[in-house]
Amino acid sequence: MRSATLFMVLALCLVAWTGAQADDRTFGDGTLPDHLAVYDVDGDGVLSVEEIQAMKDARRDRRHAWREQWDTNGDGVIDEEERAAAQEAIRERIEERRTERFNEADTDGDGCLTIEEFSAIPAVMKLAERNPEAPARIFDHLDTDDDDCVSLEEFLARVRHHRDPWRTPATYETADVDEDDCLTLEEFSAIPQMVRLAECHPEEPARIYDVLDADENGCLSLEEFTADVHLGERKTWRTEEVYAAADADENDCLTLAEFRTIPHMMRLGHRHPGEVARIYRRLDADNDECLTLEEFTAELDPMSPPDPGPGPGPSPGPGDGQ
Repeated sequence: MRSATLFMVLALCLVAWTGAQADDRTFGDGTLPDHLAVYDVDGDGVLSVEEIQAMKDARRDRRHAWREQWDTNGDGVIDEEERAAAQEAIRERIEERRTERFNEADTDGDGCLTIEEFSAIPAVMKLAERNPEAPARIFDHLDTDDDDCVSLEEFLARVRHHRDPWRTPATYETADVDEDDCLTLEEFSAIPQMVRLAECHPEEPARIYDVLDADENGCLSLEEFTADVHLGERKTWRTEEVYAAADADENDCLTLAEFRTIPHMMRLGHRHPGEVARIYRRLDADNDECLTLEEFTAELDPMSPPDPGPGPGPSPGPGDGQ
């Protein structure tokens, strides 16, 4: 009898402890994070069931408001024209943030970042702690005219121009194995970025090849390969529905851990564990380790960048804002 009573007491304690763990969303010091504290209306340091529901309702309303912002004709669907307008607005917003970042780094105000100024950017300094050579490589990549000065135009180039960074004359020369100044689909598909892309989207290399092959002769010239054209959109896994499903705590912020739970990323992670974090960093435009819905659905190709950036492994540099 005593054993049964003891068992019941332990069971009740376990239930109470589990419930407290579910509701008590706090930092290690027992305080609620700022983004959750606003919903703690009674100020007891714990979110009650009612407060959690109010938080979910507020976040749902924000998501609806974000959608309505771009649904200009009010038909409940974001069509091609509305999506293009949304993407342009997001691009402008990202460009504004990068311009602010450039101006902060340009300490002498001459409109030119030296390697010293560039290396003093917080994200670059953090990168240098892990990879001392990376800042110089990123600087050289951004300095397209080789004048040892990264201008604002160069700093913003990846936002303003559609041409992908891997479509360079050097890449073309390497891919053109028979040196006939003509890339066949087979040669094009052997480019590392296309090999990587095909692992997740087998049909994409052929689609991109068709977009670049302006004269439709089955042969990509250097001019076609490096043309400043948009490669168009593929059916993407980066949708509002996928974001909502991954945002487990519904705080309109995807952490890397939540990002890894996306089925597409889970499959990719099994084959290439480091790629998931690289893609996350590329999408995280402001480098705050929190993916907003706007960043998650922005018009970017997270699979493509070959140059190193903030964080271990290959990723774009701070100048790319990713």
